[in-house]
Amino acid sequence: MSPMEKRIAVVDDDEAVRESLCALLSSVGYDAKVFASAVDFLDSHESARTHCLIVDLRMPDMTGLELVDRLASQGTKISVILISGNYDDAARSHAKQAGIVALLEKPFSDDVLLDSIRQALC
Repeated sequence: MSPMEKRIAVVDDDEAVRESLCALLSSVGYDAKVFASAVDFLDSHESARTHCLIVDLRMPDMTGLELVDRLASQGTKISVILISGNYDDAARSHAKQAGIVALLEKPFSDDVLLDSIRQALC
């Protein structure tokens, strides 16, 4: 499957982060979709077409880990990359138990993100 056939969803309440990640992903050939919240992502029904989810840990209404838990409870399996400006031990432990592919701390380099995506899509 070529990168254009791989849909990557970005869920982050920070518009600048969404726009920059979408531009990066599109520039290397991924089909990128962006969402301002976990609720927007769930309401879009994109989870069935998403190969990799890049989600912010701390967002209003529903955190990234709560979104991951909700998807798991629905039987939806998506490789997840969790991004945050700050991880605590509880978040790291929860992410490990949830099978998160990578925990990236903002700011992260494009290369680190792209390597994590390649790992998630394997």
